[in-house]
Amino acid sequence: MTKNKKVAVLRNQKLLEFPLHVLEVKEIYQKQKHKHYPIIKMLTESEDLHVKATLGKMWRSLQAAENKKKEIPIKDYPGNAWVRFLVALVAEYSELPDYYYQTKSQRNKLLEEIKKHSRQLSQKLKKNGLDYRLSYSRRKRLDILEGLNFADNHMAGQDGLEKPQISVILDRLIETVEQNVKASKNLRADSHTVARQFVRQLGRHFKHYYNTPMNAVLVTMAQVIHGIDYDESDIRKILAT
Repeated sequence: MTKNKKVAVLRNQKLLEFPLHVLEVKEIYQKQKHKHYPIIKMLTESEDLHVKATLGKMWRSLQAAENKKKEIPIKDYPGNAWVRFLVALVAEYSELPDYYYQTKSQRNKLLEEIKKHSRQLSQKLKKNGLDYRLSYSRRKRLDILEGLNFADNHMAGQDGLEKPQISVILDRLIETVEQNVKASKNLRADSHTVARQFVRQLGRHFKHYYNTPMNAVLVTMAQVIHGIDYDESDIRKILAT
């Protein structure tokens, strides 16, 4: 084999490589028969070498963005957690909840029911001395706390940081739920509508965590998950709406 051919082979092999953390999670999920295994399989496999190379490039760009984040390393915190979290988000965002297709009156009824049950639970916890405070656990991420603007769960075990009571979390949860439900437009149940909302939600996540919506990644995600071919200009338009 000539030198040029060897270089070409090595270059092609490099294009098909995936970050180690991605392969670790895929192997774990396959052994566990995890509910998210089909998602990570879709995001790492293809008989089309061009598509597989695109998937490899997508994951490598995500790994690079993750590496740029300047976070305090936590002992015993798995390095592949970002992959697990992202796969879970892709699974969550790939289908829209029922309330997206409900009328305004139906949504209001839903919110009232949630508020009613939340108040009842909060009152029972307080009355019976069960309104415990939540603190950081190394073995289980409490991502919901981050979403409700409590202390970052990586740091929540340190003294002086907020360790909220369950009732406080419930109160703030109601506020967040109400904001999200009321802010969501009533949508039609078709593939393009779901794909556009998928792009918006994932784009917001990337913007929050990586300070960029990762448009090229969103192009690949939309194609693999929803089978819709957007280009980056399409993605920018979707994110602007």
